[in-house]
Amino acid sequence: MGREITSYILFFTVLTFVVLTILSQSAVAAELPNVTYKPCTLPENIQRTRPDQNGSPTKVKVALILLDLIDINETKESIDVDFVLALQWQDARLSKHARGSSLENCRIRLNSIWNPDIFIVNGQAQNFHLDSGRDVDIDEYGVVRVQKRMTGALTSPMKLRDFPLDDQRVKILISSFEYSSKDVSFIIDKATTAAAGKVHAEAPTGWKILSVTNEVLPDATLEGWGSYARMQNIIVVQRLFGYWFWKLVLPITLIVLMAWSVFWLDPEVFTPQITIAATSVFTLIAFQLSLRSTLPQIEYLTRADQMIVGSTVLVFIALGQAVVTSRLVQHGRVELARRADAYGRWIYLSIYLGMILIFLIWH
Repeated sequence: MGREITSYILFFTVLTFVVLTILSQSAVAAELPNVTYKPCTLPENIQRTRPDQNGSPTKVKVALILLDLIDINETKESIDVDFVLALQWQDARLSKHARGSSLENCRIRLNSIWNPDIFIVNGQAQNFHLDSGRDVDIDEYGVVRVQKRMTGALTSPMKLRDFPLDDQRVKILISSFEYSSKDVSFIIDKATTAAAGKVHAEAPTGWKILSVTNEVLPDATLEGWGSYARMQNIIVVQRLFGYWFWKLVLPITLIVLMAWSVFWLDPEVFTPQITIAATSVFTLIAFQLSLRSTLPQIEYLTRADQMIVGSTVLVFIALGQAVVTSRLVQHGRVELARRADAYGRWIYLSIYLGMILIFLIWH
């Protein structure tokens, strides 16, 4: 009896699952637009020549919609991004007036018509090219629209002189592979960009996005290859200082204050003074080496480097002070050694506080 009840329960459970699956698929299918692609023909050589070949440059509207700034890698000077590239231009040869019939609801491949051959210059992968097999939409006026979502790493050189209180301008550089501004004129698609402004891209941990702008650039010229039309998307990001306060400023301050304790010890007991000062020096050097692994091999000093170098000099001064006062004690000049420590402790602290102030406000 128990086995029969179990079998009935299992049967009705499976039957219910199958019915719900069928109903859900039917509901989804009912919501989707019923688009029927019709057979369409195109002129044979339309993909070889641009619209108005002997006239003014073809205007190509470009919209780059940033979806997510995934990562910023200072060591490799690169960014990981997720964005949509949308293009639009008009080809009167594809209009209803020119053909006698509209190409709406036709399945047209990008490689079957003329296109500006767009790619992302600083992309590190092949997926940053607008592939020719992509479908395009063409309305009755011959306006061609195509878009592609792109995700991956881009090379973006960074200016790290103000690290870790820096802002960075990371870029997405867009170019035509074979046309100059004499043939193609890039125009910022303000309407699409404004509509996409409602999409708030997320910044990686430790960063804040300040602005996202687009601008058309002068042609890039390569000797022997010609010139190419181009534009760029600029993402201005600001590094959040909170993380680096705990990782940089606080540890250095503790090391400097450890060396500062040398001035408070009795100069007649000079062994602890020299031990503490020497330990502070080695600790600070090790800290500097560990920090360098987070930055590329740049030829200039960053703001953090300047702070570390200044702190290293101060710690060496504390070590020198310990050596000098120990020599004074050995020569019987104990009072002079104590006065040197009394003045030195406040001079040392004042210099460090001045360094911190310069680190925070100087540009």
